[in-house]
Amino acid sequence: MLIVAEPRLLENILAKDTGDLRVEVLSGILGSGKTSMLRYLEGSGGSRRAVRVLLEDFDPGHPGERGEDASVGAVQGSFHQFARLLQHLIGELRPEERDELSVAARDARHSQVTNAKVADLQATFDELKENKALAPQALADAWRRAAGTLGEEFVRRWKTATTTTPCLLLLDNFHAIADQEIGGWLTAQVFPALTGTVVVLTEDSGGSIRALPTNARVAEIHNFDRKTVGRWLAQEVVDEPVPEDIVRSVHEVSQGHPATLSLVRELLWGPDVGSLDDRRELLRNLPDQFVERGAVLAERLVERQGDDLMRRALQAAAVPRHLDVDLLHHLLGGNELERRNVIDVFRRLARYSFVEDLSGNGSRIRLHSFIRRGLLDRMATFDIPAFKDLNERAADYYAAMLQDEEDTKHPYTSAFVYEDPDWQVKKREWLVHRGQAARPTKRREALVDFSKMFLDAFWWWGNYIHFDFCDQLVADLQHLVEHHRGPTERVAAPGGAWPQLAQLHEALRRILTCYPLRSVKPQQAAWGGVRESLLVVAEVCGLSMRMGRPHSDGLDKYEQEVAAMLNVLLAHTYRYEEGEGEDADRYYEAARALFTGWSQPWALFEWADMHLEQGKLSEVEDLRKESAELVQPPGDPLDDPDEELIANLHRLRADQRFLAGQLDAAATSYGRAVLHAYLSHRSGPRPGDPQSGSPDEYTLQFYVDIRARALRRVSEVNESRGEERATEWAVQLASASGVERFDRDAISCTLREQRILALAQLIFPRGPEVSELDTTDSPFGDELRQFLTRLDRSTLARDLHTVPS
Repeated sequence: MLIVAEPRLLENILAKDTGDLRVEVLSGILGSGKTSMLRYLEGSGGSRRAVRVLLEDFDPGHPGERGEDASVGAVQGSFHQFARLLQHLIGELRPEERDELSVAARDARHSQVTNAKVADLQATFDELKENKALAPQALADAWRRAAGTLGEEFVRRWKTATTTTPCLLLLDNFHAIADQEIGGWLTAQVFPALTGTVVVLTEDSGGSIRALPTNARVAEIHNFDRKTVGRWLAQEVVDEPVPEDIVRSVHEVSQGHPATLSLVRELLWGPDVGSLDDRRELLRNLPDQFVERGAVLAERLVERQGDDLMRRALQAAAVPRHLDVDLLHHLLGGNELERRNVIDVFRRLARYSFVEDLSGNGSRIRLHSFIRRGLLDRMATFDIPAFKDLNERAADYYAAMLQDEEDTKHPYTSAFVYEDPDWQVKKREWLVHRGQAARPTKRREALVDFSKMFLDAFWWWGNYIHFDFCDQLVADLQHLVEHHRGPTERVAAPGGAWPQLAQLHEALRRILTCYPLRSVKPQQAAWGGVRESLLVVAEVCGLSMRMGRPHSDGLDKYEQEVAAMLNVLLAHTYRYEEGEGEDADRYYEAARALFTGWSQPWALFEWADMHLEQGKLSEVEDLRKESAELVQPPGDPLDDPDEELIANLHRLRADQRFLAGQLDAAATSYGRAVLHAYLSHRSGPRPGDPQSGSPDEYTLQFYVDIRARALRRVSEVNESRGEERATEWAVQLASASGVERFDRDAISCTLREQRILALAQLIFPRGPEVSELDTTDSPFGDELRQFLTRLDRSTLARDLHTVPS
């Protein structure tokens, strides 16, 4: 049943000429009927096409970060969601253009960011040569330019699609993104250009939409007065007259609030309703608190059926953010219930007015936020065991799904599951339910779990390139923080307040904001803020005494891994800020003792690399060898080698040799570094299938980094030893990097003209173009497969130990 507030306003929107841009903003409290108004417009547009979108699904997760103070991660996260949103919108009008706009998004991203900044060999060469990092603001501005380019392409396509058929663009819950970069791009760039389109936004009362076009109009949606309620009931209840005392009671109970009014209508005039006195009784003894009142009405509506399974299903449906039959089956007891009974309950539940179909075919639903919030409040207050049990069941459901997808036999390649979007969604749902289920005695364990999930993603990806999963985790923690503060003034948080959760959220948010990306880290970055935040994470996880101390006694597996990652990141804050390393040594030592698996050789490499930077050459070799033995152990070759780390260790050895004046040996090691960096483009290969991976933005940037480091040394040899020696040295480098054919005269000419960067095309395997990322079906993929057939894998498996000196 659709209740439409302010019908005359909606008719006015539909009646006006759409030749010019118009932006209408519908503002109201939760449950005031804003979404119903959009649905009405969607179904009443007549000759106009209507496109309706819930903007919560495109939230970058950086509330308040907009403008000059926005972090690189916030701007980049907004770009990714902006691209998703625009692709979805154009796909609603012209499905065949969705993929085309996806290509345009990729091209905009790569032309303005990847090629211009991230993977630009010249920029990286200059960074290394001058030891000057790319300014965060420059990178943020590059993402903004990419958004501008993409926005222009979207507007062009949208206007073409709506030339003959005007359109209603209906954007629900705009407040979810209004104070982020994506909100600014829409209001300042996209909306003003959409002539011929009526844009209708909804926002919560007191929302934060800024910089709307000058002709935008904001309408505050108010609750119905008693007369309007009476007229609406007379229209809806056609079989019998509605007594005035019932009208008065309905208005008093609902306060004219559309969502509550719809519930009351369903409760009093639905199937199997008794006499007028029975109906009057249903409206008595209701809570004073309005949100809870809506939940009680929903409970009475469902309980009237006399089906305990339906009552339990309503309670279960309030717990997850969305629901399907499989999840409901698990929440209701799994194998104890026949699936057909659960399917029937799911379908009956989906028919209620307070349930929204998310899938379009009834397979995935969710409760209206107004009702869900009230039901959760009541459970958290009056039935904490049920609240905890249902969240534990939901967490177990997602944990089981995740376990089926996670590979424990291949520790290196198993980490690439973090790049799987489907896995990320399940992991985030697990996090939310894990947090809501956490009993007071288990809260520290939950904080360790949350920290491990974030730090794993940040340690392996997010400290080098922006990894949107980290932002999403922080956004989910924000929702948990709000939940544990107590959803309403009357309702306390279940199990009591949880201030440590808020501390963890703020600490992880600051790490994302302050930690600089890329390989060259600026000394002037906010390393003190990063350090303070890491120490807060250690404190809330009960690991403060493990910072800078190489002891694992008494720690479980997860605690030990979290302590290790905190130590290595703390080492970063001293290494890059001071450059002296005395404090960094202490934290690296602790990380070495605490790390297990693939992270341990990484910590050893970093520690050795820091000593190299400091000129402490005598302290480099033992750490390098220890790392090499772990990454290329004796025996049969590993079927999931970490090519990135192997490349880094070859580069470290090359730098050692170069600084020691061993130029020939250095050339061989630099070449091997380039070779293994090239092989790292098989990003995330399946175990036993080394050709299954594909290049991505991470491997692209890494290959640029390694080649830039090698070319810097070629430049130094050319300047200090002359063209002839530099040519010989470059040929050695090329041979060691796997290049079989090279033109010595062309190399010599390039050196003579001091076009050092042009050497990359002459002496190294070609890296992928940006259009060749995330796929194996490309010319680069063909070249890589052909390259692999020529390699002696058994020789490469121990080349950290066998490359000639």
